[in-house]
Amino acid sequence: MGHDRIITTERLLLRPFEEDDFDILHRLYGDAEVMRYTPFDTESPAVSEAHLLRAVEDWRKTPLLSREYVVERDGEKIGRCHILLDTPEEGSRAMIGWLLVQEVWGKGYATEIAQALLACCFDTLKTGEVYGLCHPGNAASRRVMEKCGMYLAVCRKAFVRYEKAGQLTMEDELEYRTCQPPCEGLPRKAPPRKIASLPVREELLTKNGALAEARRLLADGYIEEMSERALAGELYFHARAAAYCRSRKKTPLLDLFHVREKADPIDLRDGGDTLLRRAFYWICWMLPAKR
Repeated sequence: MGHDRIITTERLLLRPFEEDDFDILHRLYGDAEVMRYTPFDTESPAVSEAHLLRAVEDWRKTPLLSREYVVERDGEKIGRCHILLDTPEEGSRAMIGWLLVQEVWGKGYATEIAQALLACCFDTLKTGEVYGLCHPGNAASRRVMEKCGMYLAVCRKAFVRYEKAGQLTMEDELEYRTCQPPCEGLPRKAPPRKIASLPVREELLTKNGALAEARRLLADGYIEEMSERALAGELYFHARAAAYCRSRKKTPLLDLFHVREKADPIDLRDGGDTLLRRAFYWICWMLPAKR
């Protein structure tokens, strides 16, 4: 096994999958609780065998785009993780992910793994951007990515097909991103969040409709550090401004507040607004609706 393919951290060793790693793979993918926030049902032994063969074979391919690792702690297998490259060129995007056995949850291993994968992506693989996907209900994974400096970039509503116990559902998906290697302890200002399924709909042109949408977004945890009315004011303002721009086929001075022609989806800024910007949304909210 090439040493350049092994990643070590303070407590863990990440190594490529081998033919005798069926035990940890099936232990993970056969556990319904571990698989709870993934699109897949638990795997049968036969499916896990095929999964293992693919994971091992991927390491032999050129270019090497899929890197699936076994996670070991003092020689004990406790999970798996991966790096999936979009293309082999420098500056491309990469996706990271991980699964751990239940017995080691809550011990900081997921954060340690994510930091190691990010460092590998940026320092060794020279990627330009790294992203991770998770279900909105997976609060633990969201916290891990946020600890590593990743920001919530996109929420896709009813986007992923989940198949559990023969039941098919369409679930939401969150995408976290970062363009920097992990750097513990340094705060980062995230770019604007984009709610990908939030077009300028007719109901957002009314205050009641904007308030209802704001309550839904806050309850689902997609937007943080904003009051209900401030968020509703932003939704209401953007909807009216976008509708105005489309009807007049031009963009007036509203550019000052980052309203672009055909603004769809709406950009929501999480906690990075200036007082002037927030005050403007409050004024917009308090003014009577245009008849």
